[in-house]
Amino acid sequence: MTLEHLGFLPAQIEQFARLRSLPYGVNLITGPTGSGKSKSLQVNLNLLHDETQGTKHLLTLEDPPEYPLKANQSPLSSGETWNHGIKNSVRLDPDILMYGELRDVESAQAAYSGGMTGHQVWSTLHTNNAVASLQRLIDMGVPKYLVTDPALTTGIINQSLLPVLCPSCRVPLSRNLGTITPGLLSRLEKLRIVDQVNLRGE
Repeated sequence: MTLEHLGFLPAQIEQFARLRSLPYGVNLITGPTGSGKSKSLQVNLNLLHDETQGTKHLLTLEDPPEYPLKANQSPLSSGETWNHGIKNSVRLDPDILMYGELRDVESAQAAYSGGMTGHQVWSTLHTNNAVASLQRLIDMGVPKYLVTDPALTTGIINQSLLPVLCPSCRVPLSRNLGTITPGLLSRLEKLRIVDQVNLRGE
């Protein structure tokens, strides 16, 4: 599975590559439940492993692990708190940390602690849009000055699932330009994807 297979546009894939190239910082993939956040995280972490030719120590802490990764995957042990698991994970000298999901004050603060100590950190967060992620992190106990520091919060990616059109009955947008609003057409032209967009057929 690649980012292309997941439906990301070339400009979005380029932004993911830029985030993977940064030396440190917190990168969050956000969205509602069932929007594919963990799958996007898996693809990006496997790309990170391949791009660094396995020279970076990727360490995860998950409860439970969702997908196999090219990383040292550590499930949260029975009875172990996030705080204890996070302390143990940092002792293993990772270069890149992945916490399966920021769901409470301990995991959220740990992610930012990892970013502040020179690690690249990846995780997921349940929010409906990227902007709401900032307030959610603050509500979870991460200081506002850390959440709004662009050198520390390096990426917030929000995603939602879109239905796939029937391959046999869809119609190309390029032959039906008059059926969409001028504003939408202008946005698609700026992205240079008019020839890639299809509409629902009859």
